Amino acid sequence: MRLKILKTILFISTIICMLTYYPKLLLPTLEWATILIIVLILWLWKKEIGFTVGVTPLNQQTPEDFKKKEGVKRQFEKDIYTSLSSEMRQDDLKKRQDRILEVLSKSYATNATIVATDLGITSQHAKVLLYSLVKEGKIRCDGFPRNNLYTLNSSIENLAIDQIKILIEK
Repeated sequence: MRLKILKTILFISTIICMLTYYPKLLLPTLEWATILIIVLILWLWKKEIGFTVGVTPLNQQTPEDFKKKEGVKRQFEKDIYTSLSSEMRQDDLKKRQDRILEVLSKSYATNATIVATDLGITSQHAKVLLYSLVKEGKIRCDGFPRNNLYTLNSSIENLAIDQIKILIEK
C-alpha cells in the first residue's frame, strides 16, 4: 500500500514538474504525457477504485466446489431432462404409430420395409413399431417369418376371417 502511495506521489510530481518547467512549444506532447501518467495512476489503484479494464481474471473452480454447490441442482436438471426426453420419445412413438396406421388405411397391407422407407427409419425399428401396434391390437400380422404382412385389424378382410373362425370353432 505504501508503495502505491509513493508511486502515485511520484507520478503527480512528475506531472507538475513537466507542466511548470517545459516551454509552451512542447505543450501537445506534455498533454499526452500527462494523460499517460494519469492512466498509470488509475492502473495502480484499479482494485481500490473498483473498475476493471478488459477481461477480468477468472478464478478456476475446483471439482470439489462444483460438486458441493450444484449437486442438487444438477440432479434436478437430470431428472427434468430424462422426463422430457421420455415424453419426447413417447410423442415420437405415437406420431410414428399414427403414420403407420395412416399408411395402412390407404393401402390394404404393408410390410416392415415399406414402413421403414416411408418413415425414414431402419427396418428393424419399423418391425419394433409394427410389433407394438400388434400388441395393442390395432393391426394384425399374417404371413411367415421374414415375409410378414401387416393389415388393419378392422379391415373387411380381417373381420370376415374372424367370422369364419368363429363359425368353424362352433
